[in-house]
Amino acid sequence: MSIRNRILVFAILVTLVPSLGLGWLYFSQAEKAVRESARQELATTAAHVERELQLWLKERFYEIRVFSSSYLLTGALETLHREEGSRGALANIHDYLSLIRDQYGIYTAFQLFDEGGEPILQDPADGHSWQLPANWRQQLGRQKGFTGEFSRKGENNIRLLLGVPITSREGLLQGLLAASVESSALATLFTSPVVEKGKPVSTLLLVNRQGRVLFESGPPGLSRETLPQADELFRGASELMEYPSGQRGRVLAMLKPVQGHPWGIVVEMDRKALFANLESVRNSAILLVLGMVALIGFFAWLLARGILNPLRELTQAAQRVAEGDFDVSVQVRRSDELGFATVVFNDMVMQLRQSRERLELLTTTDSLTGLLNRKGITEGFSTFLVRYRRHQRVCFVFLLLEMYVWKCWSDLSNVFNWDVL
Repeated sequence: MSIRNRILVFAILVTLVPSLGLGWLYFSQAEKAVRESARQELATTAAHVERELQLWLKERFYEIRVFSSSYLLTGALETLHREEGSRGALANIHDYLSLIRDQYGIYTAFQLFDEGGEPILQDPADGHSWQLPANWRQQLGRQKGFTGEFSRKGENNIRLLLGVPITSREGLLQGLLAASVESSALATLFTSPVVEKGKPVSTLLLVNRQGRVLFESGPPGLSRETLPQADELFRGASELMEYPSGQRGRVLAMLKPVQGHPWGIVVEMDRKALFANLESVRNSAILLVLGMVALIGFFAWLLARGILNPLRELTQAAQRVAEGDFDVSVQVRRSDELGFATVVFNDMVMQLRQSRERLELLTTTDSLTGLLNRKGITEGFSTFLVRYRRHQRVCFVFLLLEMYVWKCWSDLSNVFNWDVL
């Protein structure tokens, strides 16, 4: 790996490692904080709806108990017990229940049972016939009233059966009065917390322990018949859970059991909407980190270029010197370590050039006389011969012959003391 690539990799790692580490730490803590905030909000909403539902049931039981304590009803039941099949008593009960149903629109039907749970009559007569819950006696002993199952006929036709005992003046059980309650009141009850908190992405559900959805505040087209996660929600009541919810995507949910009833209040919140701000910040942080990586990479490239270009010039100059070219000179452009190395390199090349010139001078001159030796004369002859051939000058040949004759005469005369000569 080249030095430039090493610098780039180091710069990118120095940028990415702290950024990713700190980013992961921040977003993990932020996600925990958002989940904790959602858990508290869901718990508050579920507790609020559970209290409102208990209050609503208490009011309905109170109203039905008032209806059951009327003398018209108790007297008619006493008449039925004394004279079985009395048409007058049944007509009076029917008229009384019809009057109540007309005055209280929330009640869609009434049904009268004897003390053994057998049906006596219902109003309206052609309405839906209800079955008492199997544990109605246990419910009466626990809360002086019983709650039946929800009846669903379509998405908007949901009814609940509520009943109370009818007792005589002596406190003896004479029968049971059950009333069918419309779900419109529950719709207001389940949607008001969502609207008040300004969280349209939240959904409220009323489910039983078998996972059947008794009521849902979401859009009608997205209503569910069952909730597969109900059993797990009941086991982990008041704990935050996350699961897929069909077309809604993933949701965060919490269940609050309804005290005294086999129901649970489930509050769901859209995970995407909940973490929208955090994901937006995360995406911005990713873009910021990428921008920082690009910026740091650019500066690292400039740094590597500032280091490698002078080194490349020195390398090329060194190759030229190695090939025998001692006229190389690298321009000094900076005053740092690379500039000092360039100055030293230029001094070295200059000293090599001077050393070579001295060496060439020693190889072409006589060490005693300082005159050209045979090699020097040969090289000079070659040089002047080339010049002669270029310029066609005759004086060169004459001078060469003169020098040659002088050299022969000096050799023949045995003149060795050149300094005296």
